[in-house]
Amino acid sequence: MTCIAAVIHGNKVWMGGDSLSGDWYGHVAPRSKPKVIKKGSYLIGSAGSVRMSNLLQVSFTPPEPDPRCEVYTFMVQQWVESLKHCFKTYGYGKTNSGEDSFSDSGILVGFNGQLFEIQSDYQVNQPIFQFAAIGSGADIALGALCATENNRGKMKPKVRIEQALWAAEQFNAFVRGPFEIISEGK
Repeated sequence: MTCIAAVIHGNKVWMGGDSLSGDWYGHVAPRSKPKVIKKGSYLIGSAGSVRMSNLLQVSFTPPEPDPRCEVYTFMVQQWVESLKHCFKTYGYGKTNSGEDSFSDSGILVGFNGQLFEIQSDYQVNQPIFQFAAIGSGADIALGALCATENNRGKMKPKVRIEQALWAAEQFNAFVRGPFEIISEGK
């Protein structure tokens, strides 16, 4: 129950997320820890299980990028393997019929001016657009980001993400502020 939204602006990734934790029974609780974090060279946003977010914040150490390796290949091979190792070590990852997975959640990663979506079967998708969103409010946020895409040169990336998260908050019961928005670099 989340909305994580990200845009690429000037070879830099900006990412934001909401603060709600909830379940399908309607129980909700605002979170004190952000769903979007900086970890080394990466922005990481998580949608779904709070346990996954806990591990990403506290236990996961992403590998340093290999400059000899193309970024997509690095993410598919080294980054995801480190993630699998962390999740298995702490009892979050599972193997069923020889296939590795984690709870029905998603991870959005911003790195080196690029976006990657890690899905629950560890597949890595790289969106063709200069924006992405995950979580229960993703469709609404994607609509808002798409609607502002033609104005991205005039709109600050933080404003685009705020509008996308605000739209998701208005039309999805499982998305609520306050919103945390961060960017690559300092």
